[in-house]
Amino acid sequence: MYADIQDFILLREEEGMMDYRCEDIYRYAGPRALIASALVFRLMKEAISDLCPNEVPMRKEFRIVSGHFGPGVCDGFEYLTRASSDGRYIVDDTDAPQEAPRSAAGGYLFFKISYKGNTFLYSISPEIMGRNGFYK
Repeated sequence: MYADIQDFILLREEEGMMDYRCEDIYRYAGPRALIASALVFRLMKEAISDLCPNEVPMRKEFRIVSGHFGPGVCDGFEYLTRASSDGRYIVDDTDAPQEAPRSAAGGYLFFKISYKGNTFLYSISPEIMGRNGFYK
């Protein structure tokens, strides 16, 4: 049933690998962040596929610039990458892509996710979020 679904993210620490599921982010961020939890989980799956498809990435090698001001998104990235507490999570909407929709929480729905110096820009589709959800 639901528990049998194999939908998770693998991330490495120096001590070994850990798997993270969307519901883990939701439990960390709390009920106010249901949509943000799902968004961050999906973003990180895309980013891992784009930035490091042939390896299990190091958790602390990610850097995120978020155009979204809401706390739920920050919580999700913190849970997965510890970027907030390590100063690798920045909220800045000054470089918002033209197609990025405004966020109800403030700012714009776009994210620059970097891993070991490589960066992809993700913007939420205004059709919402479009067919696959992201512009790259």
